[in-house]
Amino acid sequence: MRSFSLAAAAAVFILVVSVHPSAQRGPAPPQGRGGGGGGARATFPAQQRPPGDAALIARGNGLYGVHCRVCHGVDLRGGDQGGPNLLRSNLVLNDQSGELIAPVVLNGQQGAGGTMPPIRVTAEDIGTIAEYIHSVAATMRGQGNPPPGPSAVLNVLVGDPKAGEAYFNAG
Repeated sequence: MRSFSLAAAAAVFILVVSVHPSAQRGPAPPQGRGGGGGGARATFPAQQRPPGDAALIARGNGLYGVHCRVCHGVDLRGGDQGGPNLLRSNLVLNDQSGELIAPVVLNGQQGAGGTMPPIRVTAEDIGTIAEYIHSVAATMRGQGNPPPGPSAVLNVLVGDPKAGEAYFNAG
């Protein structure tokens, strides 16, 4: 019985080591838009695309700021009005040049988190916004992480520090 449990434990160990991602390091796939960016290995090769035009992306950033930022947030992960995270959206991940995003923008969408109203923009503007969204997704450090940038500095100290210190020392 003891030799069986030892053999079973060895088999489990071999299985875990062979399946663990660090044991399967091969050459990193080429980086492209939607491929993880920032030096990370691409995890969605079918969703990679070449980098977009910088001027088009800058224009898309402005249009996103006017039409989308309130609901979808500055970093595309959801905003104050409850819009969903665009960086993890299957629709965005599978969109190539706005063809999947356009119907949602033009017709609106009813979802679990609420309703997105239709937005009146041109087809060209939708493609530009999509290009911007894809450019941000390409800079993600990993699935669902925000794009790189300056870290937020939080100053959440409230109350009387001396009273807090007295409470801490007493307990």
